Amino acid sequence: MKLVNNIAFENMIKCYEEKYNTVYTTGHLEILRSDYEKGFDVFPFIDPRLTTRQLNMILDGLDHDLDVTLYANADMEVTQMSEIKDGLERGLDVRIYADSKYPWYVMRFAKQCLLYNIDPKPILNEKLDYREALDLFMTLEPNEV
Repeated sequence: MKLVNNIAFENMIKCYEEKYNTVYTTGHLEILRSDYEKGFDVFPFIDPRLTTRQLNMILDGLDHDLDVTLYANADMEVTQMSEIKDGLERGLDVRIYADSKYPWYVMRFAKQCLLYNIDPKPILNEKLDYREALDLFMTLEPNEV
């Protein structure tokens, strides 16, 4: 059965390499094969634009039964993916900030708002630089934190 799975995996990789006119790195292949062999559907995450760090973040989320569709996006930086993944691990409804337009620090401050039952909407502005976001967040932060 493992031989059949290996052949299916190799054929899938060959098909995607032709489709995207690319060759996957050894790192990509090792990560994809590992989770493929664990029984995960890796096909949605075969995008060659994903770095190995992004791919690891996605497949680690799969290993922990997280909804990785909220951050399985080649347009997201690893830091953004990490903020979404952390929010999911904490049981938060991250959909409010799970958008690649928000810098990682806006995501982090929005996540902190959710953790402390503060409305995160005022912080959700992709045009804020770090200092502006921090200053705004500090006005929203409860005193006891």
